[in-house]
Amino acid sequence: MGVKRLVMAVAFAAVLALAAGTALAWHAPAEGMPAALAQGDMRGYFIWHDNGGMHVRVHTKMFALPFSGTIKTDGHFTAVHGKKLEYGDHYWLDNGKKVIHFKFHTAGAVDGLDFKVMGGTQLVFILMVDGVQANPDEIFLGHAGWRPSSHNFTLRR
Repeated sequence: MGVKRLVMAVAFAAVLALAAGTALAWHAPAEGMPAALAQGDMRGYFIWHDNGGMHVRVHTKMFALPFSGTIKTDGHFTAVHGKKLEYGDHYWLDNGKKVIHFKFHTAGAVDGLDFKVMGGTQLVFILMVDGVQANPDEIFLGHAGWRPSSHNFTLRR
């Protein structure tokens, strides 16, 4: 009888840990929508986390630019949805839902993705603009608009 209770307790704890993994916030600089996105006059990537999950948006003020990239996790992606995508904009999941690839052609508007991560502890971003590495000065993370040091960066829980 004692072994059965122990096994049930361990199983219950494992389920709780897995469920909690999806609710945990990402590194503090990623929390909240970047204020620069609301201003509408900045070009670049805008990435944040909130109660709805992770959000990635790209924006240009006037001129059309191709944005592309890859997002990887050690968990797997769920609830992946495109936002304000037009003809020719697309994304796809790869490697057992551990990788998202995207290509957006954006002109004077906002395109993007929303997603959640089940069980993972990290997100690796590799971001491009017009076929070259995105300028870190055009990548805005979280409400304060924290900037990574490279187009290739990792967020952790």
